[in-house]
Amino acid sequence: MVNREENKHFLKKIEAKISFVQSLNKRVIFSISTTAKLEDRPYLTPIRITNDFCFTGCVIFEQSILIPLLEKIDGLVDIILVDTEKMIPLRIAEHNTALEVHETVGYLETGNLSKISFQNVKKSKIFEFKPNDLTVSATWTFLSQRLHYLSGKKITILGAGNIGSKLALKLVECGAEVRLFRRDTYKGHHISQGLNMIKPQSTIANIQYHQNVLQASF
Repeated sequence: MVNREENKHFLKKIEAKISFVQSLNKRVIFSISTTAKLEDRPYLTPIRITNDFCFTGCVIFEQSILIPLLEKIDGLVDIILVDTEKMIPLRIAEHNTALEVHETVGYLETGNLSKISFQNVKKSKIFEFKPNDLTVSATWTFLSQRLHYLSGKKITILGAGNIGSKLALKLVECGAEVRLFRRDTYKGHHISQGLNMIKPQSTIANIQYHQNVLQASF
């Protein structure tokens, strides 16, 4: 868990970044995301500049930093995009930070980022987004355009987690024969079986799990 001094340092970096993007005289979009892969400290994402706006943001791993973060950016950016997926695991909040934590049972953090953000943002526009689903849609669009059509194609997905599993279902529904590889054999088999049960009955194509990465690829 990040301590108060580290949080203060992170918030100062947020202030500096907001000050810079404001100097560009463009509309500012700020994203607040999280990932299932927990790291020691929150971090800033790169600044992306277009003709019409600039986009930046951060990735956080603790719910307690969210409220002070929102206080720093609300009204200073035009749009806030907040990750709606509940990826921050249940954890025990420190006693001295409990008052900063919303959506708790005792000292146990339970809420997701988007609900807390909507309750606290008063000035900027705010929208939910699902980064993983955006990745799935972008990958599907790329494959569809690159291959011209997906029916009958053979596609292997290495890594059957949240993104890989959703992409597999999307592809098999289009008639692609999908092969999955995941290091966890038990979960890999169950994921492929579950997706084959979910797909429409009229879909002839199948999803097959391989526990060997070379076998899946060939």
